[in-house]
Amino acid sequence: MAQPAPAHPLVDRLFGPISDPSGARVLARELGVGLLLVGVLQAALAFAAGRDALADAAAFAITGGLVWATAGRLAAALALAAATGSAALSIATLAIHAPASGGRNIVLGLVAVWIAGRAVVATFAMHRLSRPAPP
Repeated sequence: MAQPAPAHPLVDRLFGPISDPSGARVLARELGVGLLLVGVLQAALAFAAGRDALADAAAFAITGGLVWATAGRLAAALALAAATGSAALSIATLAIHAPASGGRNIVLGLVAVWIAGRAVVATFAMHRLSRPAPP
């Protein structure tokens, strides 16, 4: 008996378990594009509200492009490090009330952390699932 097709395949891929290496590669590439889009949005916000967050936008765009192009574990780990650092710096900037330094968009930083974290999970699952099973 065939199982019905999922109602929302993208949502299932983004939030569901990763079960095959080809699905993990597709997910990693889609998450790389998502991180690129976060970088573009961050750059647009930086040009509109002040150029303090352009470094974050560049980091998101570069690491997102690397994840999209390679679907590699190192690229995903670099993306996670850049996104975590950006979010931590944004939170620290608002905590010490220094509005003239760094980006101030915490929500966009946390979205980037989630995207990069899921990319790390996808790339590691891709390599884990592509290995042959031990005898």
